[in-house]
Amino acid sequence: MKDHVSISMLTYAPFEQQRSPRVVVRVAGLFIALHPLLVPIALYATWLAAFVTLGHPPRCMTDDPKSIGLLVDLAYVPSVLLLAFWYIVAFLAVALMVMLFHKYGEIARLSLSMGCLYLLVFLLLHWDPGDVLCWFMD
Repeated sequence: MKDHVSISMLTYAPFEQQRSPRVVVRVAGLFIALHPLLVPIALYATWLAAFVTLGHPPRCMTDDPKSIGLLVDLAYVPSVLLLAFWYIVAFLAVALMVMLFHKYGEIARLSLSMGCLYLLVFLLLHWDPGDVLCWFMD
């Protein structure tokens, strides 16, 4: 049996050979499953940079993240961009999930992991250990 069909100069591979490379699919799957962690990682990276720069934990309404120093600015700008465009990042993750994963089991697992991480991130930001979110939003 032939592995491919040639029509004039075009070659069409069977459906099984047209799949995306496994590495791209795995990286996309990791992004989809773990993207809810981007916001808390960015927030705590900014807080840690402020801690290192100030020499003490940053305090709400006292230490403004916008005016501490260059190291904090390098972490602050991506954090603000992530918070501002969070709905776009979430939409891209769901769109990637629908485009790349066709089997119901794969989508169900990714949806479950994404939903659980959203819940854990919500609980973490609600608990707010160290008043990081309070300090960041002042």
